[in-house]
Amino acid sequence: MAEQPKSANSAAAPAEGLYDNMSVKTATASPGSHMDSVRIPYGGYDYGTATHQLRTAQLVANCVGAVCLYSEADRMGLGNFLLPVIFLLAEVFIVAKRWYHSIDGRFDFKQMLSVSDPGLKMSYAMNLFGGFILALMVHWTTAEIPSALSSLGFHLTDYLAIVTAFGSLALDVFEGAKQKFA
Repeated sequence: MAEQPKSANSAAAPAEGLYDNMSVKTATASPGSHMDSVRIPYGGYDYGTATHQLRTAQLVANCVGAVCLYSEADRMGLGNFLLPVIFLLAEVFIVAKRWYHSIDGRFDFKQMLSVSDPGLKMSYAMNLFGGFILALMVHWTTAEIPSALSSLGFHLTDYLAIVTAFGSLALDVFEGAKQKFA
């Protein structure tokens, strides 16, 4: 009986063959997960992961911004506090719904261009553009915040929410247009 040469990883050698017969289908993510998009080679991006991260960053920014606004509500007055908070809550509702249900913005863009019913077009447009428009409305309607620290925190998160909302919108429109017109 010939002896087999021992490798440096003799303990790992038996485990190497366990997954040799696994098919590629079982190694990939399940349908409907964030990983079912096509990955672009050479440093590209995964649509599902990028969208999920942008929406998560937007939600975190909106929550921190709401806390900063709430902490200065007594000094700002009800009139200056209420309108930005209403827009902020509407933005959180739209983004959180799209984030939680992993709603595909590419589909909304394609459907917005395809359907003929104006009510459906408006529904798809509100879902697609709502986060960005409401982020701008929060920015435009916020009065001066008296505290320097709360003002800094709110304005940083406000700009972060605008940038992430625009990034999410641009990604959805770009990917939707690429699929629609390809």
